[in-house]
Amino acid sequence: MRQKLRVPNAERIFHLGQAFAGGMSIEEAFELTKIDPWFLHNIRQIAIESIAPPADGAPVSRERMLRLKKLGFSDRQLAVAAHVPEEEIRRRRKEANVIPTYRLVDTCAAEFEAYTPTTTPPTAMKTSAGMAKNARS
Repeated sequence: MRQKLRVPNAERIFHLGQAFAGGMSIEEAFELTKIDPWFLHNIRQIAIESIAPPADGAPVSRERMLRLKKLGFSDRQLAVAAHVPEEEIRRRRKEANVIPTYRLVDTCAAEFEAYTPTTTPPTAMKTSAGMAKNARS
C-alpha cells in the first residue's frame, strides 16, 4: 500500500481512501504522497463517511443526508450503499427538503460585462428554512 501511495497515478486517490479507512493519519499520507494536507483532510472525510453507509433500507436522518450530499455522494451511490432503488433515496431526500441549489458565476470576475455567466454545480443544499448553506463552510 505504501508504494502505491508514493507513485502518482490515476488510482492513487482510491488507495488513499483505503489507507484512511484503515487508520492512516493525514501526516503519514502527506509524507508518502506530498499531497497538500488540505486535500488529504477532504479525501479522508469522504473515505471515513463512505465506510459507514446506511443500513439496508434504513432511513437516513435529514442531517446525515445533508452531510452526505455536501460531501458529494450522488443519490445513486447512496442507493447502492443502502441496497435500495435510487428513486427511494431521491424520494427520501426530497421529503427531507434536501435539494440542490445553483449559483450564477460571473465568468469575467466583474472586470467587464459577462455575456456567458455560468452556474456552479450544487455546492449548497437548501435547508428547511429555505436558506442556502454553502457546502464548503
